[in-house]
Amino acid sequence: MKEKYCRQKYLLEANYGDIRLQVKPISRQEYMLLQDFYMPYNLFDCNDLCVRKIDTSFLDASTDTLCDFERVVEKMADIDELVIVDDRPDFRNPIIRKYAYSTIKAYVLLFNQYGIKSISVRVLEHQSEDMQAAV
Repeated sequence: MKEKYCRQKYLLEANYGDIRLQVKPISRQEYMLLQDFYMPYNLFDCNDLCVRKIDTSFLDASTDTLCDFERVVEKMADIDELVIVDDRPDFRNPIIRKYAYSTIKAYVLLFNQYGIKSISVRVLEHQSEDMQAAV
């Protein structure tokens, strides 16, 4: 029997209920200084610490299946700390806000399972009030 397609089903199956997030705002300037997740360790990394960012809009658009997610993780070989930046548009609907927050929790859980232990979640300043309301 043919299985029904479900977008980002791997996120729905993640057991993220125990994940507690500390969401902090990030300014545009600070955001621009962070390097993208696929950048290798380089001269701009200070104190031998490789900190990289990944945007939730990129994850939402690029990781439809677990295989897609694994391809993204493969590009994160030497990351010491990952910053997940919620750059999605503001949502006024509380259901959509809650769903957006839940997907971030699922991403954190999955990144932990794939060996990235130091993860922080930041939200662009203009969106920080909406994300705090979802918590």
